[in-house]
Amino acid sequence: MPSTTTPKQTPNTTTAAQAVTVAMQFNDCGAKQLFAVVEGVPSADALYEASSLLAIARDISVGVAQNLDSSAPWAMVHMIEMAKAIVDSIAASIERSTAEVAA
Repeated sequence: MPSTTTPKQTPNTTTAAQAVTVAMQFNDCGAKQLFAVVEGVPSADALYEASSLLAIARDISVGVAQNLDSSAPWAMVHMIEMAKAIVDSIAASIERSTAEVAA
């Protein structure tokens, strides 16, 4: 029978203002990854860029969805909007945290 206890989590001692990106490769291209996120970018800056990319993807998806009879493109539009809202919410929280630390 599976365990019903939740695993203990190690407390995160990094504040939002201190958080930075970690190196992460993506986009399989044969045996190697073609693109990567570099280590050390402040999280607020990285989230801003991610939000910008999601906004562009949303705009392109809306254009595609308006010209097709399928509901799949609209599902893509809504998923992008939800992901962008999460990114924007985290970015706002980091900005608020940074302002509080600076004050």
